[in-house]
Amino acid sequence: MHENILSLLGVAEGDYATGCHALVCPWMENGTLERYLKAYPRMVLRQKLHLLRDVTAGLRYLHSQAVRHGDLTNYNVLVDVNGRAVVADFGLSYQLSDLHGSSYSLTAAARWMAPELTDGHGPPTTRSDMYSFGSIMNYVLSRERPFDRHQDNMHVFSALHNKEAPFTSRGKDVSGEHWKFIQRCLSNSTPSRPSAEDAYKFLQRELDSTK
Repeated sequence: MHENILSLLGVAEGDYATGCHALVCPWMENGTLERYLKAYPRMVLRQKLHLLRDVTAGLRYLHSQAVRHGDLTNYNVLVDVNGRAVVADFGLSYQLSDLHGSSYSLTAAARWMAPELTDGHGPPTTRSDMYSFGSIMNYVLSRERPFDRHQDNMHVFSALHNKEAPFTSRGKDVSGEHWKFIQRCLSNSTPSRPSAEDAYKFLQRELDSTK
Protein backbone atom coordinates (compact mmCIF):
# COMPACT_ATOMS: atom_id res chain seq x y z
CA MET A 1 0.00 0.00 0.00
CA HIS A 2 1.07 3.59 -0.60
CA GLU A 3 2.77 5.52 2.23
CA ASN A 4 0.06 8.21 2.12
CA ILE A 5 -2.79 5.71 2.43
CA LEU A 6 -3.74 4.31 5.84
CA SER A 7 -2.98 0.60 5.78
CA LEU A 8 -5.47 -2.07 6.82
CA LEU A 9 -3.70 -4.57 9.09
CA GLY A 10 -6.63 -6.87 9.65
CA VAL A 11 -10.09 -7.31 11.11
CA ALA A 12 -10.85 -7.88 14.79
CA GLU A 13 -13.93 -10.03 15.23
CA GLY A 14 -16.27 -9.25 18.08
CA ASP A 15 -19.56 -7.73 19.12
CA TYR A 16 -18.67 -4.04 19.12
CA ALA A 17 -21.01 -1.11 19.73
CA THR A 18 -21.87 -0.91 16.04
CA GLY A 19 -22.62 -4.62 15.82
CA CYS A 20 -19.80 -4.96 13.28
CA HIS A 21 -16.26 -6.24 13.29
CA ALA A 22 -13.50 -3.66 13.81
CA LEU A 23 -10.89 -2.73 11.23
CA VAL A 24 -7.33 -2.71 12.57
CA CYS A 25 -5.07 0.07 11.25
CA PRO A 26 -1.75 1.59 12.36
CA TRP A 27 -2.00 4.13 15.17
CA MET A 28 -1.66 7.72 13.97
CA GLU A 29 -0.08 9.61 16.88
CA ASN A 30 -1.17 13.07 15.75
CA GLY A 31 -4.76 12.10 15.06
CA THR A 32 -6.91 13.84 12.47
CA LEU A 33 -5.94 16.83 10.36
CA GLU A 34 -8.44 18.81 12.45
CA ARG A 35 -6.67 17.90 15.67
CA TYR A 36 -3.18 18.38 14.23
CA LEU A 37 -3.84 21.90 12.99
CA LYS A 38 -5.31 22.85 16.37
CA ALA A 39 -2.22 21.47 18.14
CA TYR A 40 0.14 23.48 15.91
CA PRO A 41 -1.58 26.81 15.19
CA ARG A 42 1.70 28.51 14.22
CA MET A 43 2.61 25.98 11.54
CA VAL A 44 4.77 27.52 8.81
CA LEU A 45 3.79 27.46 5.15
CA ARG A 46 6.27 24.75 4.21
CA GLN A 47 4.76 22.35 6.76
CA LYS A 48 1.29 23.07 5.39
CA LEU A 49 2.44 22.43 1.84
CA HIS A 50 3.96 19.11 2.92
CA LEU A 51 0.63 18.03 4.40
CA LEU A 52 -1.23 19.00 1.25
CA ARG A 53 1.26 17.28 -1.03
CA ASP A 54 0.86 14.13 1.07
CA VAL A 55 -2.91 14.23 0.59
CA THR A 56 -2.56 14.60 -3.18
CA ALA A 57 -0.03 11.75 -3.25
CA GLY A 58 -2.60 9.53 -1.55
CA LEU A 59 -5.38 10.64 -3.90
CA ARG A 60 -3.11 10.19 -6.91
CA TYR A 61 -2.49 6.59 -5.86
CA LEU A 62 -6.18 5.87 -5.25
CA HIS A 63 -7.20 7.34 -8.59
CA SER A 64 -4.48 5.38 -10.39
CA GLN A 65 -6.10 2.24 -8.97
CA ALA A 66 -9.54 3.29 -10.26
CA VAL A 67 -10.73 4.09 -6.73
CA ARG A 68 -12.42 7.28 -5.55
CA HIS A 69 -12.42 8.28 -1.92
CA GLY A 70 -15.88 9.84 -1.98
CA ASP A 71 -15.81 11.28 1.56
CA LEU A 72 -12.69 13.42 1.91
CA THR A 73 -12.90 15.76 4.92
CA ASN A 74 -10.67 17.21 7.63
CA TYR A 75 -11.50 14.20 9.83
CA ASN A 76 -10.35 11.38 7.56
CA VAL A 77 -6.95 12.78 6.78
CA LEU A 78 -4.72 11.52 9.60
CA VAL A 79 -1.19 12.56 10.60
CA ASP A 80 1.51 10.18 11.83
CA VAL A 81 4.27 10.78 14.37
CA ASN A 82 6.54 12.27 11.68
CA GLY A 83 3.94 14.80 10.52
CA ARG A 84 3.09 12.86 7.37
CA ALA A 85 -0.53 12.98 6.22
CA VAL A 86 -2.31 9.78 5.22
CA VAL A 87 -5.73 9.41 3.63
CA ALA A 88 -8.13 7.17 5.55
CA ASP A 89 -11.75 6.05 5.90
CA PHE A 90 -12.85 4.90 2.48
CA GLY A 91 -16.46 4.48 3.60
CA LEU A 92 -17.77 5.72 0.25
CA SER A 93 -14.97 4.50 -2.03
CA TYR A 94 -15.86 2.48 -5.07
CA GLN A 95 -13.97 0.44 -7.63
CA LEU A 96 -14.86 2.06 -10.95
CA SER A 97 -15.34 -1.35 -12.51
CA ASP A 98 -18.05 -2.20 -9.94
CA LEU A 99 -20.21 0.89 -10.44
CA HIS A 100 -22.41 -0.34 -13.27
CA GLY A 101 -25.99 -0.46 -12.10
CA SER A 102 -25.22 0.84 -8.61
CA SER A 103 -26.57 3.96 -6.91
CA TYR A 104 -24.89 6.44 -4.62
CA SER A 105 -26.32 7.45 -1.24
CA LEU A 106 -25.47 10.88 0.10
CA THR A 107 -23.67 10.21 3.36
CA ALA A 108 -20.53 12.33 2.87
CA ALA A 109 -19.94 15.32 5.16
CA ALA A 110 -21.96 18.02 3.45
CA ARG A 111 -19.51 20.89 3.84
CA TRP A 112 -16.76 19.11 1.92
CA MET A 113 -18.72 17.47 -0.87
CA ALA A 114 -18.94 18.48 -4.52
CA PRO A 115 -22.17 20.22 -5.65
CA GLU A 116 -22.92 17.66 -8.37
CA LEU A 117 -23.41 15.01 -5.65
CA THR A 118 -26.34 16.82 -4.01
CA ASP A 119 -28.92 15.32 -6.38
CA GLY A 120 -27.94 11.79 -5.35
CA HIS A 121 -28.13 10.52 -8.90
CA GLY A 122 -24.49 9.77 -9.48
CA PRO A 123 -21.51 8.27 -7.65
CA PRO A 124 -18.47 10.26 -6.55
CA THR A 125 -15.79 10.73 -9.20
CA THR A 126 -12.12 11.60 -9.25
CA ARG A 127 -13.17 15.19 -9.99
CA SER A 128 -15.54 15.32 -7.02
CA ASP A 129 -12.61 14.15 -4.87
CA MET A 130 -10.64 17.11 -6.21
CA TYR A 131 -13.45 19.50 -5.28
CA SER A 132 -13.18 18.20 -1.72
CA PHE A 133 -9.41 18.60 -1.88
CA GLY A 134 -9.88 22.29 -2.79
CA SER A 135 -11.71 22.78 0.51
CA ILE A 136 -9.01 20.81 2.34
CA MET A 137 -6.32 22.99 0.78
CA ASN A 138 -8.02 26.22 1.79
CA TYR A 139 -8.65 24.83 5.28
CA VAL A 140 -4.99 23.89 5.83
CA LEU A 141 -3.73 27.25 4.58
CA SER A 142 -6.31 29.54 6.22
CA ARG A 143 -8.05 27.37 8.88
CA GLU A 144 -11.39 28.39 7.35
CA ARG A 145 -13.92 25.57 6.90
CA PRO A 146 -16.14 25.45 3.84
CA PHE A 147 -19.51 27.14 4.29
CA ASP A 148 -18.58 28.51 7.71
CA ARG A 149 -21.34 31.08 7.18
CA HIS A 150 -23.95 28.28 7.41
CA GLN A 151 -24.51 26.55 10.74
CA ASP A 152 -26.46 23.45 9.71
CA ASN A 153 -26.38 20.84 6.96
CA MET A 154 -29.76 21.84 5.55
CA HIS A 155 -28.44 25.29 4.62
CA VAL A 156 -25.18 23.79 3.37
CA PHE A 157 -27.04 21.39 1.05
CA SER A 158 -29.15 24.27 -0.21
CA ALA A 159 -26.04 26.36 -0.88
CA LEU A 160 -24.38 23.45 -2.69
CA HIS A 161 -27.49 22.80 -4.75
CA ASN A 162 -27.47 26.47 -5.76
CA LYS A 163 -23.77 26.18 -6.61
CA GLU A 164 -22.70 28.79 -4.07
CA ALA A 165 -18.96 29.05 -3.43
CA PRO A 166 -17.86 27.41 -0.16
CA PHE A 167 -15.53 30.37 0.51
CA THR A 168 -16.58 33.93 -0.23
CA SER A 169 -13.10 35.48 -0.19
CA ARG A 170 -9.42 34.63 -0.04
CA GLY A 171 -8.07 33.99 3.45
CA LYS A 172 -5.33 36.23 4.82
CA ASP A 173 -2.74 33.44 4.76
CA VAL A 174 -3.58 32.25 1.24
CA SER A 175 -1.38 33.56 -1.56
CA GLY A 176 -2.87 34.67 -4.86
CA GLU A 177 -1.36 31.68 -6.66
CA HIS A 178 -2.69 29.22 -4.09
CA TRP A 179 -6.13 30.85 -4.18
CA LYS A 180 -6.19 30.54 -7.95
CA PHE A 181 -5.47 26.81 -7.71
CA ILE A 182 -8.10 26.35 -4.98
CA GLN A 183 -10.65 28.04 -7.23
CA ARG A 184 -9.81 25.58 -10.01
CA CYS A 185 -10.52 22.70 -7.64
CA LEU A 186 -13.80 24.30 -6.58
CA SER A 187 -15.03 24.96 -10.10
CA ASN A 188 -18.65 23.99 -10.75
CA SER A 189 -17.46 22.73 -14.12
CA THR A 190 -16.05 19.28 -13.34
CA PRO A 191 -13.79 19.08 -16.43
CA SER A 192 -12.11 22.32 -15.33
CA ARG A 193 -10.91 20.82 -12.06
CA PRO A 194 -7.31 19.65 -11.87
CA SER A 195 -6.47 15.98 -11.45
CA ALA A 196 -4.71 14.59 -8.38
CA GLU A 197 -1.59 14.38 -10.53
CA ASP A 198 -1.90 18.08 -11.41
CA ALA A 199 -2.35 18.97 -7.74
CA TYR A 200 0.63 16.86 -6.66
CA LYS A 201 2.89 18.52 -9.25
CA PHE A 202 1.66 22.00 -8.30
CA LEU A 203 2.34 21.45 -4.61
CA GLN A 204 5.73 19.89 -5.29
CA ARG A 205 6.71 22.99 -7.30
CA GLU A 206 5.50 25.19 -4.45
CA LEU A 207 7.59 23.19 -1.99
CA ASP A 208 10.63 23.42 -4.23
CA SER A 209 10.30 27.20 -4.32
CA THR A 210 9.57 27.62 -0.59
CA LYS A 211 12.29 27.61 2.06
